[in-house]
Amino acid sequence: MDGRDLPRPQTQLPTREQFKKLVETIRQSDGRADSQKKAAPGADLVELLAYSGCRLNEGISITWADVDFTKGALTVTGGEKGTKNHESRVIPLTDALRSHLLRIRNPANPRPSRPTG
Repeated sequence: MDGRDLPRPQTQLPTREQFKKLVETIRQSDGRADSQKKAAPGADLVELLAYSGCRLNEGISITWADVDFTKGALTVTGGEKGTKNHESRVIPLTDALRSHLLRIRNPANPRPSRPTG
């Protein structure tokens, strides 16, 4: 049997309500205040990936310099590793993406925090 003959599993996307519940569950972590603080960047990343369509490496490589609120655009470069096809692209800021970026933006820290490890 040739690998091309195997059926591909169908991707199932969560509903908006399921997605919101997923992000909230990540934010709540195990319920302790310190774990919630640690879980917030992960929940923010999940939302960023969902609203932008970025892959993980692309999402963690985004800096505030890549966001143009005036033009309503986000430039995705993939950072040092680059994007899948090694070309940057510009995606529009949807209402959800714009709202999310404005919510996480912190004037005291101009770059989004990046996961370590």
